Amino acid sequence: MEANDVMNSELRSPRALAESPLYMLRRALRIYTAEWHRLHGALTPPQGAVLLTLRENPGLTQSQMGDLTGIDLATLTPLLRGLEERGQLTRLTAPDNRRRKVLQLTKEGAELVDFINKTSASLDEAVLGDLPQEHRDALMSALTHIAGRF
Repeated sequence: MEANDVMNSELRSPRALAESPLYMLRRALRIYTAEWHRLHGALTPPQGAVLLTLRENPGLTQSQMGDLTGIDLATLTPLLRGLEERGQLTRLTAPDNRRRKVLQLTKEGAELVDFINKTSASLDEAVLGDLPQEHRDALMSALTHIAGRF
């Protein structure tokens, strides 16, 4: 088969990939992330998760934030530093342990959380719009089950 034949034929993912939950999750996440960036610009989904979590749990330590968001500390530390540099949160030294940092949302961070909350429904609708509610519920149930197992 020549190169043009391959380019002109209908391309498909290998069956093993098309039937792989991991592969399909990666593809779905890629679509979701692209829509997230369209709505939120330079703010990444993990940054959004940190801000949303901090709004619900003011005064978390960095370690607690990592536990709640599932972001490892090696990734979380520079992420927090960037949010702090942009004025969206503060990292204060804990009075009882100078090595521990306590996180607080700033006014700018709170305004960004408000924007994220306003756009979350349109984000879900853009990605899941034609998926019936019972399928959405099943998807969330399955993902919650998987996430809770580990």
